[in-house]
Amino acid sequence: MCVTSDFDLMCVPSDSVRLVGGRSLCSGSLQIQDQSLAQSWAGVCEGALDRRGAEVLCRELGCWAPLLQGALSPLGQTFHCEGNESKLMDCNRTRTGPETCPTLNLTCKEPLRLVGGASRCEGTVEAELRGEWRPVVTYGHWDLEAAAAVCRGLDCGSPVSTEQRRGSEKSKVWRVTTDCVKKKSSVRDCLHDGGSSSSLLQVICSDSVRLVGGRSLCSGSLQIQDQSLGQSWAGVCEGALDRRGAEVLCRELGCWAPLLQGALSPLGQTFHCEGNESKLMDCNRTRTGPETCPTLNLTCKEPLRLVGGASRCEGTVEAELRGEWRRVVPYHDWDLEAAAAVCRGLDCGSPVSTEERDGSDSKVWSVRTACVKKSSVRDCLQDDYDSSNSFLQVICSDLLNVPEVSVSEGVWAPRAEGELFGPRAQEGDWASPGEGGV
Repeated sequence: MCVTSDFDLMCVPSDSVRLVGGRSLCSGSLQIQDQSLAQSWAGVCEGALDRRGAEVLCRELGCWAPLLQGALSPLGQTFHCEGNESKLMDCNRTRTGPETCPTLNLTCKEPLRLVGGASRCEGTVEAELRGEWRPVVTYGHWDLEAAAAVCRGLDCGSPVSTEQRRGSEKSKVWRVTTDCVKKKSSVRDCLHDGGSSSSLLQVICSDSVRLVGGRSLCSGSLQIQDQSLGQSWAGVCEGALDRRGAEVLCRELGCWAPLLQGALSPLGQTFHCEGNESKLMDCNRTRTGPETCPTLNLTCKEPLRLVGGASRCEGTVEAELRGEWRRVVPYHDWDLEAAAAVCRGLDCGSPVSTEERDGSDSKVWSVRTACVKKSSVRDCLQDDYDSSNSFLQVICSDLLNVPEVSVSEGVWAPRAEGELFGPRAQEGDWASPGEGGV
């Protein structure tokens, strides 16, 4: 259980419950402490705790409503909660003896909200601490990677944009450090009293789609949030989403055109997109019922470009953020490892060379090299500099020349990175060296 002092959020062990191994203090595997079980902390089984019990648990931990609800059975015990108990162990229990079972994993919402936007997943960030709601501000270096913790804590999709603004007047605020939010993957775990400020932190998240497990927010396994499916987030199958649907999805996430295109079928649903929809869930759908299938992995290009070079894979790095193109400059220690994120985001192969140069002064986006190396340029863009005369230049290896070979099945050509050679899908797709046969 977490309590707060006047200066920070401090976590004190709860008498009898905890969530361990999760991305934040509001998520993880549920354990209880019960001396009758003859052990200090015991894992909790899936099976017999209903929604009211899960709500009691989340409230006891200082969190909000549970995202993953179901029946739990802690080592053979069934909890019967009324919903108004202050602690899970205050609920009536039916004991059936120890058993071997899958451990229950639970995620509770964080005490966050986005206000003033068009939906619950868009607006100014506010958090509740010690019963008081205040705007949340950061010490600096805030980017999309940090904003992902806000979207995740609200059970929204991926962050599409974020920025810090000045409000009309000062008010009491909660403050966070960006490094803490990224490390703990949580805003709640990093809150402390920030005095007064006129700053406002704004975040826009996608409502019902996200890409998870990828190297950046523009790549990964596709998931959708659809209450008709009876679960919070559902994986999406390969099979029935065409190029237009993939373009709608990438655009909704604030990314560029899809690199890997194909037909998807989200749990038996086929999306029929015209291509001008603002959201994937606005497309017409044909529902065919749930199915077991391989999960769709998708990569969208990042809003990057290299200008002034001999090809699209060579030149000065520029990025688009909130509809504005600017040069990109790093804080320090830029190298080929960091430049690899630029080439990858442009689907341009490997970095050949990179350097910083001085030129004319103009407005820029800044990035931290360490952030870029572990994610992407887009996810790390910040509006910290008014202007700079620096230029960041990158040369990537461009497209590989792989000969086409006519065979009885048709023309064979490079495919997407990591795939075998196969029938031509789209010019510019990649194949891993040594795979397939041409």
